[in-house]
Amino acid sequence: RKELLPYLPISPHISQGREKELILISTVRANRRRALGFVADARRLNVMITRARRGLVLFGAAETLEADDDWRAYLRWLRRHKCYVPLGAPNIFAPP
Repeated sequence: RKELLPYLPISPHISQGREKELILISTVRANRRRALGFVADARRLNVMITRARRGLVLFGAAETLEADDDWRAYLRWLRRHKCYVPLGAPNIFAPP
């Protein structure tokens, strides 16, 4: 429906030049190797975080994302500006 168009999910592949009211991003990566895969491309990070008009919610494993210089800088910025909300989950990679 037309009134839902501002809220439909977008992909960094097709969102160039397109904005949405609210962007929800799931980075989908959490692994012991701290390998980012798809989200390691700084251009994709830029597209993801610059397309929200009113709100951006990012879901991801900080321990994994911080393996990348660009993501580490972005997470540092989020923390410094009090925009980072940890979910309170224990470190999933800590030894039992």
